[in-house]
Amino acid sequence: MERNLLLGQKIADTDCMKLSFGRVAVFFLTSFFCSFLWCQPVELYGQEYPQGGGEQELVESSAEGISSSLPPLLAGLWQNNQRIVSFENLDSASVILKLFYGWYYDRAAEPGAQTVVDSTMSTTQMDFNYSGTSQQDFTARNSVTITEEVLQFESLPPRPKNDATSPQAQQLLVEFEPLIPETEASGAWNIWITYPDTKERHAIPVAVFDGKLYVNFYLETNDSLSRFFQAASNTNGITISTPLQDKEVTSYLVTGSRMYKIRYWQTDMEYDGETQAILSGEDGNHQVPKHLLIGGTVYTCVAGRRVDIRNVEEIPLDISGFATSSDNRIMVQKSAYLSLMDNKASELYQLIAEANSRKAPPPPPPIPLGNLDFHYEEIEDLRKYMIPQPEFPEFEDWDYIKTATSQSF
Repeated sequence: MERNLLLGQKIADTDCMKLSFGRVAVFFLTSFFCSFLWCQPVELYGQEYPQGGGEQELVESSAEGISSSLPPLLAGLWQNNQRIVSFENLDSASVILKLFYGWYYDRAAEPGAQTVVDSTMSTTQMDFNYSGTSQQDFTARNSVTITEEVLQFESLPPRPKNDATSPQAQQLLVEFEPLIPETEASGAWNIWITYPDTKERHAIPVAVFDGKLYVNFYLETNDSLSRFFQAASNTNGITISTPLQDKEVTSYLVTGSRMYKIRYWQTDMEYDGETQAILSGEDGNHQVPKHLLIGGTVYTCVAGRRVDIRNVEEIPLDISGFATSSDNRIMVQKSAYLSLMDNKASELYQLIAEANSRKAPPPPPPIPLGNLDFHYEEIEDLRKYMIPQPEFPEFEDWDYIKTATSQSF
């Protein structure tokens, strides 16, 4: 009996040890997987931040190049015949659409009222430290503030109520990523815009020089043997809706007396900024970047892991259609997208009010009026020979009506 009791006690102790070991194993496995999931990156507005991290991770990530600080060359009011774009040292941009052939200005996108007040109270966020411009010169030229009336009422001017203006404006959150170092003469950036509808962030590459803003441009790199005009843009403008990206972009290589047109197309491959592709021409082999990273999208000029560019297209050497910035860093081939206005940013709503108070002239008549002569004298002479018509009797003459109709009333 005692032997059986001892045997049962040993079995029970063994089961307890197995159970304890199982609990410890489950505890360690759970801790390991929880810590693994905790450290996984989470994509936020197109940028990865470690989950569970604090402000330090966000600051470190933004310090890599993307910043909400407004570049001095982008400050001010920009316009074309379709819109006005305003960067006002805020975390958002204003887009005014010129509707009805430019006769009505629609406040399609603008910052919130409280954002305006909080941002205009302090201008310390601006980066004036670039060569050639002091803070006084920059503030005097752009006056990156809102009118006193707006600050007094802590709100933007009331939005008009009509069919052309939505009750609420879009709020486009903007950040800036420099593509090349900004100088007094030129600069190029990725403008990262977070759209409220999709909550996604998209890049619009732009370049500025000589008071013009371009959305179709090239960055030029030179060596002793060649000049490479690298495509750096893939959108058609600053829009209030998600921009459409080009499926293909074109770069140009100039070597001596020859010029080559290189086609890049979108790819889902991981960006490789070190590998070079080989272009074989009649004047020898030349190297160009295999991949281009434009607005967060990767473009390639070769298939797969190859490095040889096939079907190289040689075109006549003619760069007369290109315009170059004064520091020979940016090349453009088309007309400017926007032009810098002489007005200050603080005058935006005054310009809108003046534009919307205009009265359009009446449309021209379908038949142009001329020196017409109706010959009234001849008409009066002809009327003398007209045969007089009998007058119709008064309607109250019921006897005449009964006789004429032969009906009883």
